[in-house]
Amino acid sequence: MVATQDWHALLRQAPPRSVPETLRAVALNGARRWQVSLVGIGIFCTVIVALLFPWPIIYDIRLDFGGIAGRGVVLSSVYAKRTYGDDIVVRKQLVFSVRIRFSDAQAREHEATSLVLGYVKPGTAVDIEYLPSSPTVARLIGGFFVPGGLWEVLWGLAFLAPPLFGVWNYRRWRRSRLALLTNGISVEGHIDNVWRAPPEDDTSGRIAVSYRAGGVPCQHSMPVGREIYRRASALFDSQRPVHVLHAPDAPREYVVVELMP
Repeated sequence: MVATQDWHALLRQAPPRSVPETLRAVALNGARRWQVSLVGIGIFCTVIVALLFPWPIIYDIRLDFGGIAGRGVVLSSVYAKRTYGDDIVVRKQLVFSVRIRFSDAQAREHEATSLVLGYVKPGTAVDIEYLPSSPTVARLIGGFFVPGGLWEVLWGLAFLAPPLFGVWNYRRWRRSRLALLTNGISVEGHIDNVWRAPPEDDTSGRIAVSYRAGGVPCQHSMPVGREIYRRASALFDSQRPVHVLHAPDAPREYVVVELMP
């Protein structure tokens, strides 16, 4: 438990202040909730990416860099129940699954299946490319394994954005909280109002805080939990001033010392 005199001792220091570990721990209270939430979001988004990521794109990439040209014959061409394009930017076309037979450089026969835009008549001789290390990975020239190519990859990876943004936001929050204790400007403030919306909700509430930053009046409201709301209500009822630390270059970033967890 941090005593009031510990905060007063900190505020008496001129910036940059030396912040004791006990006060750092108080300022970063809630970090564990951040971390648990980020882990949960990360796991959820990783599962989504694993399900949506177009893994066959790996075959396209390997063929792009290591494919060998050859000749083959079409065995079958079946509508893959997929389309490519949107008729706005790219004309919509049907995607067909085409099975081919070909011989490699050692005259060994192989069969492989890939996708292509449009129907290819069985029996047609076609140019292909295949992997010499894995000949069953082959496609027609102009064919593919993933319609849309790298755009599909970007769509699959888009679900990694929420946890990455969460990590960035957590680091920003942590850095901001510690910077306020170290370099924040100490001013007197007041709790102007406390309220709940809806009024019957006793798990949280909102408070309005006012102070002057560089001679300019500032007033901000923020949501708070039950315990902080209870303490803010007591300060509001008694009309006692509070100690506010605001960032020198961003007065909207602040903490109320008396309401620190």
